[in-house]
Amino acid sequence: MPPELQGWGPDFFDAFRNGEEQAFDRVFRTYHGPLTFFAFKYVQDEKQAEDIVQDCFAELWERRHKLSEVQSIRSYLYRCVYNHCAKFLDKIQQKRARPEIPAEPEQTNIIESEIMMQVLQVIEHLPSRMKQVLQMHYLEDKSLEEIGREIGIDAETARSHRYRAIQLIRKTIITS
Repeated sequence: MPPELQGWGPDFFDAFRNGEEQAFDRVFRTYHGPLTFFAFKYVQDEKQAEDIVQDCFAELWERRHKLSEVQSIRSYLYRCVYNHCAKFLDKIQQKRARPEIPAEPEQTNIIESEIMMQVLQVIEHLPSRMKQVLQMHYLEDKSLEEIGREIGIDAETARSHRYRAIQLIRKTIITS
């Protein structure tokens, strides 16, 4: 069982069904990133992917009492996001040619989303300087020279931080 799902026993699901916000928050923190990544693979629009995921979490919360198989929160959310993506693409079909969306969510997209979740969790636990260099390089698309100037380190030091962070991510993902 992945570490983010450990401790999700019957008591957790009862708490979720009964509307305890901490239980919902745990589901949200676990799946928000991977679901947004999953939605983006279909809609190719970051804001729209975020909106779709928010809508699905709102639906999950509203329907929490009616969920007959609570152990399938993960499947429910992925299916919900997939359906919302399909609806969104249907709406824009009239404006432009719609990209083809398969009849079922692609397993590879789900797997990529889950791997991305693991990577983001590892990044959260990296030393602050490594985390900062990774975020600036990959999320803000800054060169190692720019990063070095902005945070007051040599470009080679920034490169070393990036390299070591990537090695730690690889090691953690491979051993889990």
